[in-house]
Amino acid sequence: MNPLKAILECLEWLLRGQDRDNRTDTEPEPEEPEEPEPLEALDLESDDQQQAGQSHHSGVRIRAEQDLEGLECRISDQTSGLVMAYLKDGGGDILERRSIDTLEAGDTFTFTTPLEAGKGYQVVCAAGGAPYDRGRSHVEYPIKSEVLVATAGIYTGGGTETTRYCYNIDQIRPLRSVEEDQPQVALGAVKPSDPMPDYHSATGLEATRGENCYVVDDPAGGDEKVLEVFYPEEEILGINERVYLENAVGYEPKVVHGRYEIFFPETFEIRQGYHHGGTKLPGVADHRGDPPDNEGGGAGGVRNPGSYSDRKFASSRDGLYNETVGADIPINSQVYDATYDPRKHPYGWHHCWSKGVNKGSWYTIDYRTVLNTPGESDGRILGWINGELAFDSDELAKEDDEFDGYLFLEEKFAERGIPYWRRHYHYGGEWGSPKDQSLYERNLSIWVDDNVPEM
Repeated sequence: MNPLKAILECLEWLLRGQDRDNRTDTEPEPEEPEEPEPLEALDLESDDQQQAGQSHHSGVRIRAEQDLEGLECRISDQTSGLVMAYLKDGGGDILERRSIDTLEAGDTFTFTTPLEAGKGYQVVCAAGGAPYDRGRSHVEYPIKSEVLVATAGIYTGGGTETTRYCYNIDQIRPLRSVEEDQPQVALGAVKPSDPMPDYHSATGLEATRGENCYVVDDPAGGDEKVLEVFYPEEEILGINERVYLENAVGYEPKVVHGRYEIFFPETFEIRQGYHHGGTKLPGVADHRGDPPDNEGGGAGGVRNPGSYSDRKFASSRDGLYNETVGADIPINSQVYDATYDPRKHPYGWHHCWSKGVNKGSWYTIDYRTVLNTPGESDGRILGWINGELAFDSDELAKEDDEFDGYLFLEEKFAERGIPYWRRHYHYGGEWGSPKDQSLYERNLSIWVDDNVPEM
């Protein structure tokens, strides 16, 4: 090769490399997009009054002036005892629920349901029909921010409005976006595969109006607060509180699936040698009866048309209602419906579960009630302990000649659903606790109708 030509080719190659280096040096680095400025919060007035003993859905009606991806809401300073927050559409249908019983005044919670420009919404809170302390501020509507307008206060579940007051919430911050991979809100005893509960109370705060009920530290040493149910010696009443389902989920459902965790201390005593010797446990009920002449019923050995109850009870190991193998405390269903014969079963059906619980550990109890076709004995109850099936009334009906299925609703009451979850912790029967003692509950979740979890 010609030496001159070789030198020229070498110089050309070096110059091309230099050009590449120069281009790399001069290319601007891509700029990171600027974070958009947060949207202006809608500031409502600070509370000037605390209204004790309120139970209704209360909050504020708003209108979105542009499309939004969610809301961050702050609990007002004189509000306490709330369990659930709801985002509703303008007509009052629930779009999203949030469990807030572990939050206090000044804490915030977030809704991640998108809001459409020009549409109205309700932001309200309540405690499942139980009393709470409602913060109230005197305001003049409308109250405007950059993209939100508050147009009225709301003070009932039906959306009754006031143009003078705002309740429970003192600030709403509109959100431009929420994380696409935002996880489901973590709720105790709710699995990631479960649907979001229609109602959830981690601590049982709404039951503490009962004089024997307290929110306390976990007796097993966990980090979370739990509900203590105290039984004084020789007394029957632990607590008898209710979650009113029309308040909690918006209507009376036909199917209710309740889940809660329960803890019996090592020192807890069940009276041995009695028919069942133990304590009532929660379930569903309807004690309305058939007014005006046959009100009530579904408890205490009395069942009137239009009433029923479906609760559990813990029994003694030597009693009549123990079909478990080795459990410290057998679990059973006590059911007042239209099919039991009060001459044979004066206190309703007592149906044994195949599993029980042991003292000194937390157990998860799932309990599902399916109302019957009105007038037909095709109602159903299922129960699980720690996720394992322990009772199915359909299977019992195949084996028990006396029992065909439950009839909760007569035809006359076909329009009714299940009105409440009864948080019923009585000791007895009529015998009372043998000593001062407590059991503990945490993480009550309630699902209804088509939203129940797969088990």
